[in-house]
Amino acid sequence: MLGRTLGMSRAFLVASATVVLIAVAFALGLRGTPAAADAPAASASGASFTAALREGLRGRIPGLRAIFVAALLLQLTFQTFTTWFALHGTARFGVRPEDVTLGFVAWALGGVAGALPAGVIGVRFGRRTAMLIGFALMAACLIALDRVESLTQAVPLLALASASWTLPTVNAYPLFVEPIPPAQRGVLAALFLLCMALGGAVGDPLNGLLFDLAASYRPLFLVMTAYTALAFAAVWWIPRGVGEAGAGPAVSH
Repeated sequence: MLGRTLGMSRAFLVASATVVLIAVAFALGLRGTPAAADAPAASASGASFTAALREGLRGRIPGLRAIFVAALLLQLTFQTFTTWFALHGTARFGVRPEDVTLGFVAWALGGVAGALPAGVIGVRFGRRTAMLIGFALMAACLIALDRVESLTQAVPLLALASASWTLPTVNAYPLFVEPIPPAQRGVLAALFLLCMALGGAVGDPLNGLLFDLAASYRPLFLVMTAYTALAFAAVWWIPRGVGEAGAGPAVSH
């Protein structure tokens, strides 16, 4: 939208300035701990990382491996849309590149509308259930998007898909962090974010290969549906009750 209003060059400058302002706000608003408190933490960080990683890979923390896989696939799905939808939309619907931005606007508005309800649903019905509902609704929207014939028909479905996407996005981290002992949460939180970053890193080359094999961008929403279905399966394997509010951290042996 900014690109259409101000031009792409100015839009990138606005985005860059926004990132800088956020960084400055964090730098001014967050206060560090005293240096004396940092020394023991630094000396123990290597051992903590190794122990936490070992427990996570061995599955001693219930559901941890499944939520890592789901987080990776969740980010992979999002990355697929953000990178490839412009090419897909112009080729499939025969519209100008600037008109395809309506799809991105719809996704953004759907995310804004769905964020708070997603948290409420997670608290009311359980985080695992909320994530399963979100992935199921998202898959249904993506299948419908593969069938529509115009960008006008796609826009409301994109907004609904994004609103559904907020259910696993909002509830994934609380579901992940709740059963982890407090001493290991910092290290494993970093691994959780690395899984999401990995989804973004492998998404573009993987999807590029898939579209090259198909010789078209047409399978975009089918590819996203496949990722979403795999994420649903990963969350399904998380034991019931894990990561819910009040369940308490898992016991580390």
